[in-house]
Parts: sequence; C-alpha cells; structure tokens
Amino acid sequence: MVVRGKFSIAHPRSFEEIIYEFFIESDADRDTVSWLAQRAADDCYVTNTLKKACSVRGVIIHNGEKLLELA
Repeated sequence: MVVRGKFSIAHPRSFEEIIYEFFIESDADRDTVSWLAQRAADDCYVTNTLKKACSVRGVIIHNGEKLLELA
C-alpha cells in the first residue's frame, strides 16, 4: 500500500486530498476483486471519517494492473 497526501500550509494546516494505492495479488478474477474492493472501501471507518475532512481517492491494483478507482 502507498499513501500520498496533498496539504495546505496555510493556517489552519490540513490535508486537502489523500490518495492511496492498494496492491492485490490474487488468482481471483477481476470482477470478484473489484466487487470486494468496492464493498470494503464503502464500509471502511478510516476512509469514511477522512472523507468528512478532505477528498479521499483510492486506486486498486490487481496483479500489477490498475483495476479500479475509488472516490
């Protein structure tokens, strides 16, 4: 997993955007991994809390290929 953030140095300091990339190596097909990743993102306490303060985007990489972008 890789996490990057864009932030403001103006007062009060805060994140403007958080972007994460999640890497999955699996024999499961793309549709199954996509479905599971979407469900997990929709029900994640951390990203749901962060979304109240700034933009949060996710990128799911499945077996080395970009599979899904989450907002």
